[in-house]
Amino acid sequence: MLRVQVEVWPGGRVLQSQVIGVANIANASELADVSDYEGYVDGIPVEVKGHLRSEGAWSLLRKALEDAGY
Repeated sequence: MLRVQVEVWPGGRVLQSQVIGVANIANASELADVSDYEGYVDGIPVEVKGHLRSEGAWSLLRKALEDAGY
């Protein structure tokens, strides 16, 4: 599973950090070279079909964000 958490640290102060976004994306294809994924971006269900695992996590995250309407 890929989990991405985006935080804001006002003035670089971790004690005042705030979570402003979370994505949880899981492989639904038993780690095939071309895989399908399911998950949530800020509570919105997402599906990514036919992702080439060799494209990496950032590409997968971009596709999940697009599916969530971002």
